Amino acid sequence: MSIGDIMEKDKAEKGRDTEWFKNAILESDSVDSFINDVSALNQNKSIQEVLEALITEKALKKTDVISLSGLSHAYVYEIFNGYKIPTREKCIHLIFGMKLNYLEAQRLLRLYRYDELYPKITREAVIIFAINKGFDIIQTDEMLYKLGEDTILNS
Repeated sequence: MSIGDIMEKDKAEKGRDTEWFKNAILESDSVDSFINDVSALNQNKSIQEVLEALITEKALKKTDVISLSGLSHAYVYEIFNGYKIPTREKCIHLIFGMKLNYLEAQRLLRLYRYDELYPKITREAVIIFAINKGFDIIQTDEMLYKLGEDTILNS
């Protein structure tokens, strides 16, 4: 499954808001049939499979992710192998390391069950702006520093 497929699935799921799920439950004949239908929609891809799909689609290597993210070699490999679950802050490192766009970045945070980047928080608004403009982690840190916000690489 390519990241494009994942993003299309994500867009389709966005249409499945709480109201959609409520109606699906109410219209189901049994809990089992509802759960089976929802499971069929989700395809249960592991986070590692999503990470691999992202770097493949972006023609990156794990060594590229390491150098672009500011994370250690061992830590990145532990994440990609499923041995480590990165903190939300380390996910932000990965976002820059994997050159994710805004939608991909939000999806990565959701996959790890973290809050999405929130534009009403100054630091996160700067990060969203930087992601959207294709800035690297160092350029982003420089903007954050000038605004008196916590930088990414020092977190």
